[in-house]
Amino acid sequence: LLPYLMAEIPQAYAGFDASFNRLTETEELVHGAMELWAKSCCDFKDNSIQISIEEVSKFPNSNYFLLFFLRKNGFKEIQIAAVLNLLKGNSGTQLFSSSHRLIKDRTSLFLIPKNTATENAGEDSFIFYEEQYTGVIPNEEWTAIVDASTITLPFLVRKWENGDKLIPLGMQGHRNVSDILNELKLPLHKKEMASVVLCGDEIVWVPGYRIADKFRVKPNTSSILRLLFNTKNDEV
Repeated sequence: LLPYLMAEIPQAYAGFDASFNRLTETEELVHGAMELWAKSCCDFKDNSIQISIEEVSKFPNSNYFLLFFLRKNGFKEIQIAAVLNLLKGNSGTQLFSSSHRLIKDRTSLFLIPKNTATENAGEDSFIFYEEQYTGVIPNEEWTAIVDASTITLPFLVRKWENGDKLIPLGMQGHRNVSDILNELKLPLHKKEMASVVLCGDEIVWVPGYRIADKFRVKPNTSSILRLLFNTKNDEV
């Protein structure tokens, strides 16, 4: 068609050129608006994007900003109705693309690669070493200390399973790991990724969340094991 239009309407080229320039300008405006939206609404981490629902709502036509953002991040065929249903849905509601999961939490949406929450915990995610107890207990969620005399090696590290129980530090009576994670109001993908460290068939530690009371350090503890869990799980 172009040769025909140029022959019949010589000024058509100038019109095409002006139209392309306007499209380029519009693209730049959209790009700038999306950068501002993402800076205001999104927290980018190594393996995920956390989108604040409150911040999203502050933007005019906010649902369309979210729609555009998701189309650029794995959700090629998503429609506005799906976005609205997700925002109105309960915590744990999910959307799936070929490469990502979008999970609704209480105050946020989490966009994560599909394989992130299914990676297996293993020995390479956990290390420990023995040392003398100095009376100092670390205030780090991915580090724990236990009384060495209560431990029979080896340790086993795996994802938590239904039926897993322990008596949390300072408490009486067994608690289900699933209940502990729910009470902490963790996003769905973090609950899925939670691991347990076992000694024999007993849970010693739920890294990042709870240590078992049986293995705690006591006034007469002399030797401890310092347990460290790979903090990559906290980046999601």
